[in-house]
Amino acid sequence: MVSLHASPGCKQPRHRLQKGAPESNECNSFVNYNQGCGVKINGGLSYGPKFNEVGGGWYALERTKKEIKAWFWSRDDPNVPVEVANRSHHSRGIIQAPIIGENTLLEALDGIRYSHHPDTIQIDTSKWGIPDVRFVDDECDIPKHFKEHRIVINLTFCGDWAGEFFTYLRSGCPGSCIDYVNFKPEAFKDAYWDIRSIRIFTLPHDVEYTQTGPFARADTEEKMS
Repeated sequence: MVSLHASPGCKQPRHRLQKGAPESNECNSFVNYNQGCGVKINGGLSYGPKFNEVGGGWYALERTKKEIKAWFWSRDDPNVPVEVANRSHHSRGIIQAPIIGENTLLEALDGIRYSHHPDTIQIDTSKWGIPDVRFVDDECDIPKHFKEHRIVINLTFCGDWAGEFFTYLRSGCPGSCIDYVNFKPEAFKDAYWDIRSIRIFTLPHDVEYTQTGPFARADTEEKMS
């Protein structure tokens, strides 16, 4: 499940180009017990025991001012892009990742010819196929609702939505969510993160330019995957 949780005034159209199935189109976090506008990824391999059985996989997120897209590939998916599956080491701690074709436009605008650092990874997400999840700006001003991006990794056992009494009751689990978590710790022995790396790429127009090219600094030294 991939969801947006926004301030009031952000909705998603029922029909949009994506492979996943919308669970809700209201992104307002102040209604529906903060359910958000979630999209369920098809196949059942993106989370839980089946995710672990196949050795995990890759998530990729692309965020622009017009849309937010997410892809998922399981570990044995033959369609995973090479630039996603392969790890790259950057001795200078610098990543350049211009979308293919971006520099041509920039050169035409300011007359500077941009070259790429030898460690550049060029990403063309248009070759990744239809995204599993796609949020658009038809009824949601993305720059207005979503500011600086923060990556938070945690395990929320009883959140605003899943821990709500009636939602939890419909799950068929006994007692309340809080009691279950407090008195059944053995149920969560396989609930942990095992992350190989997290890689962050920046579009050329989001970084500072020099005569030698755009440089996007990112802390990516094999901390997580």
